[in-house]
Amino acid sequence: MIITTHNSRPWQNLREVIAAAKEKPETLTYGSIGNGSLSHLTMTLMQKAGDFRVVHVPYRGGGPMSAAAAAGELDMPMATNAGLGGQVGRTLRPLAQTGAVRSALFPDLPTVAEQGLPSIDALAWWGLLAPTRVPVAIQRRFHAALVKALAEPELRTRMTGPLGIDVVASMPEEFSAFLRNQMTLWGRVVRENNIRSE
Repeated sequence: MIITTHNSRPWQNLREVIAAAKEKPETLTYGSIGNGSLSHLTMTLMQKAGDFRVVHVPYRGGGPMSAAAAAGELDMPMATNAGLGGQVGRTLRPLAQTGAVRSALFPDLPTVAEQGLPSIDALAWWGLLAPTRVPVAIQRRFHAALVKALAEPELRTRMTGPLGIDVVASMPEEFSAFLRNQMTLWGRVVRENNIRSE
């Protein structure tokens, strides 16, 4: 995900925003696509790690949040590049990216960890799931077809280019382990901070 600010705001990087938030706690806003979203959970971790306080403004999905971001209604709109509606570098100035490693789409944009919060590694991701009763042979066949489709140059270019998606196409066992780790990490954040859905 990318933490951004509207071009009308003065901050040039995440460190400057955190300093402003410490100077005037709970006056700056950040937007997410809703309560319990990855942006909400990530900023919750960031506030604890960086000892600052900002105000969460949850929207009902990416469309409304993206529109509010373009209008300059938020200090820090936060979502994937696709979720920000292609506004990064246009109406929105990127401040940081939330993964532990810089995205190939924004190689010059520092991560949150590089800007002083080393414990943050939050990746938005998409995956395909099937009911547990689907036979393993069918799962394997589907996975092979998916890997083949994701290797198509036109599709890969569309995903990695303007959308900024890193195509992984992991094996089912790897994805299962990833899911378990994500549920453990974010489940703990939800419980420890008493986060509730809408």
